[in-house]
Amino acid sequence: MIDLKLALMDLGTKCLRFNIFQRRKSESTQILAKELATKGSPEGTTVIVEIQTAGKGRNERLWESPKGGLWLSLILTPDICFQLVPMIGLMAGCAVADVIKLHTGIDAGVKWPNDVEIEGMKVAGILSEANIDSDILTHVILGIGVNLNFTSTSLPNEVRAIATTVMDVTGKSVNLNIFTRQLLRRLDELYSILTKEDSSKLAILVRNRLTTLGRSVSITTPNGNVCGIAVDLADDGALKVRLSDGSIRLLYSGEVLMVN
Repeated sequence: MIDLKLALMDLGTKCLRFNIFQRRKSESTQILAKELATKGSPEGTTVIVEIQTAGKGRNERLWESPKGGLWLSLILTPDICFQLVPMIGLMAGCAVADVIKLHTGIDAGVKWPNDVEIEGMKVAGILSEANIDSDILTHVILGIGVNLNFTSTSLPNEVRAIATTVMDVTGKSVNLNIFTRQLLRRLDELYSILTKEDSSKLAILVRNRLTTLGRSVSITTPNGNVCGIAVDLADDGALKVRLSDGSIRLLYSGEVLMVN
């Protein structure tokens, strides 16, 4: 079990005051964090579990969460317009990629809008669930799952075809305590840029990690499929896609298949 009691003392936080709730096993960190948010838990409240029995991904998909991974959800109450919510998930993806690089030396990238990849294989997923009341953003539950100290043989067959783990790539385990501390520190740094500075500064950092740009994409959206070339990331987190007629389409969410 991760022990963050002393580790958090040296985070040097810019924005977030972390209040950690740790459990050995839970249905879902997202569910626990939502319950804490409705009870008035402050920004920075973080739920971390060793094993999730019903981890949650995008579109209600099951997220496999065996022992050895990092499974956490964080309560955020950003003073930003709700149109910037997509940047929160991208911010988290960038933080995870940065810490994987820092901790292991491995280059990881962010696949828009919510995956972290190593050599085209998914190593982490992000789920940001916003609560908006009368066009006012009240809070966001930011879920992060990172495949660390287990091999992909622990995952179902259908997942192994698209996913990897840090142990798969390096052959080594990482120190979960140190990795978690580094991730929270990096999240705090990037969150400070988003909320206290300028989202365009954060967008520059995210662009440098995006694996999607310059590639042919097919994106499934609620309004149908969009095909084209991913050419840029807008400052609010929208993906700019150039269509066959030369026009630019802004997409804020969707399931992405990268063709080449």
